[in-house]
Formats: sequence, C-alpha cells, structure tokens
Amino acid sequence: MFQLFKRKKTDDSVSLKYKTNDMKSLREFEDQLILLQLNSIVIQPKFDSVMKLPIGSSKIGGKPDLPIDFEWYYYKAKSLNTGIEIDRPLSFLAQFNLEEIKKYDLDNRLPNTGILYFFYEMESNKWGFDPADRGCAKVYYYNGCFNNLVSTDWPSGISDEFVFSEISLSFSPKVSAPCYEELSPDWNFDIVDVYNEVLEKKGYTHGGYSSKLLGYSDNIQGDMTLECQLVSNGLYCGDGTGYHSPRRKELEANKNQWKLLFQLDSIDEKKIQLYFGDMGRLYFYIKEEDLLNGNFDNIWFSLQCT
Repeated sequence: MFQLFKRKKTDDSVSLKYKTNDMKSLREFEDQLILLQLNSIVIQPKFDSVMKLPIGSSKIGGKPDLPIDFEWYYYKAKSLNTGIEIDRPLSFLAQFNLEEIKKYDLDNRLPNTGILYFFYEMESNKWGFDPADRGCAKVYYYNGCFNNLVSTDWPSGISDEFVFSEISLSFSPKVSAPCYEELSPDWNFDIVDVYNEVLEKKGYTHGGYSSKLLGYSDNIQGDMTLECQLVSNGLYCGDGTGYHSPRRKELEANKNQWKLLFQLDSIDEKKIQLYFGDMGRLYFYIKEEDLLNGNFDNIWFSLQCT
C-alpha cells in the first residue's frame, strides 16, 4: 500500500520522512504521486453565454435532449418541506456529448460517441449513505442517432426551484491525485497537512468552482470510495453502523474499484442557483469494469457539503 510522510518539527524547520524500509526523499514521494495520478476533464460553465445550444450539446441544466421514447426516472421519497412520500421525478442535471469531449479524455476511458445524462431527485435531498437511497440518482447513456433526440419538457411534479437554466460549457484536461483518506484509513493531522501541501505544490488542487469528469474527486468530508462500496452492498453509513460492521474488512479490500465518473459543484451565479446541501457537491461513482464496458446502470452517488 502507498505510504505517507510523517512530519517532524525541529526548531524552525520541518523534515519529511517517507515511511518505507529505508528513508526516501521528498522528490521520491512526488514521483509516487505521478504514478497515482489520473487524468480528469475539468468542466467550466460559461455563464455569460446567451447562445441557444444545438440539440445534443454538452450543458448543465436546461431541457435535456432525449430520445422520444425515453421514460423519465422517478424515486419514491419524502419531501424535506412537507414530509409527504410520493414518486418524485428526478431533476435533470447535465448532459455531455462524448464526441465533443473525447479529445480531453486523455486515457480514453469514456465511450467515444453518444451522450451521458445525469439526474438526481432534489426535493428529498438524499446523501447516498443509505442503501435505500438507490435510485434517487441516475445516469443514462444514449448512443443512437442524434436525429432521434428532442428537447424534452420536464415532467409535472418538479418544483420550479429544481429546474435549472441552461448553461453552456467549456472543457480542459487536468491531472488529479487522490485525497489523503483514499490512501490511508489512519487520520493524522500532521500527515494530512503535509500531504495537502505537496498536492498544492505539484498543482493537483483546484480552488474555487470544481466540476469534472473522471480523475479523483475533490472531497469535502472524506473518502467516498469506501462509502460507495459499503452502502452499495447494503450497509448503512449515516452513522458508524456500516463502518463497524464485521463485513467491512472484506468489502473494503475492493473499494478501489469505485472511480469518480462526474462531480458537480453548487452554483450561485446571478440568476442561476444550483445548490447541493450547503453549497456542496454531488458525486457520481462507477466501478472501473462497468465504465470500461459502457454500463452506467450501477452507479452510486454521494452528496458532501461543509
């Protein structure tokens, strides 16, 4: 397993030590990050754009461009406002034309053609730590003729506050590195501090608005690969129940099969408000095998905020 530095304070200096059979240098630690890094596709909203996007364009919000026979996703849940439990339509979040973005997919992990669509049921505001949350977030992959796509109205039952204005996008590639918690289950503030300093020094961090496809997630609260593995296998992680389960050790051995597919940040920009919790982020994860096979049915998701 990848090991981390320990920091030792000596007067006005800080010495870094790499935990292996023999001592290694900071440069060697940075070289390890190069081996771990994954390419991501940074998503940048173009808030000042007023151009009407052609059918099939990548975008956040607006009306999705869907095949005529598409059946909208619903999830049975209680409203946070009223407590009433009914089948609620999922909100449309974003669509990505894979042919538009394939030049930014440097590792060729996504399909080269088609459109990926992302949906989430906003009114119940599920967090993804409960196995019962399955179905409140969905990914749909279309790889047919674009002539069969139509700008589709949102179904009745979606509150106006969960319908978002159309935002055009630009993309760029960027390398990313894992958060500390994905590498080590042992929390040590000194080590975390040093690790994050190295990430910043090497340009892996991304300040401000942060939405992306692929790569490693920009975590707010902690490791989501373990949470995805435990919850998708039926363990509740809203408290310590799943983390202290006797099944944890067996399941945790395979947590790294979960990879970030899409990370969507909250938006507070002029007339466009898209909030997840308290200005948090929504994360869609997928198993590596499913990603390589173009199977987007078995994703898991997580909502994190401060």
